[in-house]
Amino acid sequence: MKLPVRDDILSACVVMLVVILLAFVSKTTQKRRHSTTEIVRASKELILQAQTWSKMSQQDQAMLFKLQHTVLALSYLNAARLLCNDDDILRHTNVNVHTTIRELETAQRKLMQKMTKQCTSTNPSANVPAVTWL
Repeated sequence: MKLPVRDDILSACVVMLVVILLAFVSKTTQKRRHSTTEIVRASKELILQAQTWSKMSQQDQAMLFKLQHTVLALSYLNAARLLCNDDDILRHTNVNVHTTIRELETAQRKLMQKMTKQCTSTNPSANVPAVTWL
């Protein structure tokens, strides 16, 4: 096995520096992209919609509508998370995304459990008459 030549070591160092430089440039442009005013405005609007649907679900009496409004609130919140990272959302709207999602998912899970308990059970082992025209 041959020892690396000085040119090989230099080439490896240049490639490594270029990769590090590209990673740094990518990171800074990504931060700039997420902090533009239009994206922040859109994420604020999505957060406001999520809060509106969440309040509506808390006021609903019918479980089906309550579940539907909870799912809509979660959807709007996740859409806002796709536009901005959680720190930017917290900074601009004072909404902690993690706790809000946890609360909405807990409410959704409880509603699903209540709805499942209230559904009438069926007897799948009962004899169902066969179709004769087939």
